[in-house]
Amino acid sequence: MFISSIKSALDLFEKSFRKLRYKTFSQNFRFREITDESEEARKYAEEVQGPWRQVRFIPKDLLPFEADIGIFGNNTLITSLKKEYFTIRIESVEIAQAFRTMFEMMWQAAKE
Repeated sequence: MFISSIKSALDLFEKSFRKLRYKTFSQNFRFREITDESEEARKYAEEVQGPWRQVRFIPKDLLPFEADIGIFGNNTLITSLKKEYFTIRIESVEIAQAFRTMFEMMWQAAKE
């Protein structure tokens, strides 16, 4: 699960996003992303959407932060994308579940 402003994320993590394009996704390895509703994000979604990789959109005014949030297993990664670039990794079942719940609420509200 991933929440981000796609333009900032693509600029900062260009190599990582390129690698993800070649990753094999499956029922056991799905990727869901929530991003801002921008032209860049729409283009990105058209390129990567598939049965095991989905992208949904939140209006820009509701997703104004310049940070990435990734939830993988029991890990939550929070990355600051502006000024002072850094990532915090929290390994905690409880924190991951809390962020997973927030992600699911946003996913339900997001547009396909």
